[in-house]
Formats: sequence, structure tokens, C-alpha cells
Amino acid sequence: MPRLYLFAVGLLKTARAAGLKASNGFRRRLPALHTMIAVVGSFGLLSRALHTLLPGTANAARAGIGAAGAAVFRQFIFNKTTSNGRIGFRSAVRLASS
Repeated sequence: MPRLYLFAVGLLKTARAAGLKASNGFRRRLPALHTMIAVVGSFGLLSRALHTLLPGTANAARAGIGAAGAAVFRQFIFNKTTSNGRIGFRSAVRLASS
């Protein structure tokens, strides 16, 4: 069950990143509200997962899932192009942090 919580935390982190982009610096209220709900839910589920998992493991998984989700969201939802250099740099950072 803690791994499921951790996966949900990563998805909420992705939602937070997308909400920050959509809220235009918290100027739009509804996306800003969704962003705040995602942050609170993320912290709540992370605390549940930390009852069983090690903090380093939980943080690495949360960051990895969130970063990958945000990259996919950026490319496919916001229609931003991604260069090979950007993909290579993100891959190198993920490999170095694991």
C-alpha cells in the first residue's frame, strides 16, 4: 500500500506542476485552488507512505515520478517541443540522482 501512496504522490506532484503553469502565477483562481489541493494531498499521502518506506527512497521516487510526469505534461498537453539535448539532460540528471 505505501508504494501506491507514493505513486499517487508523484501524480499529485505532476498535477501541481501543471496547475502552477495553468494558474498563471496564482492569478487564475480555479487552477490555483486545484494546485493548492494537489499540494496538500501530496503531503498527506507522502506522510502516509513514510510510515513504512525510508525517507530517501520515498523522496527519490516522488521526485522521479513528478519530473517524468511534468515533462510528459509539458510536451503533450501544453504542446511544447522538446529537443534531444533537453531529453538527454533530464535523463542524465535522473541517472545521477538514483
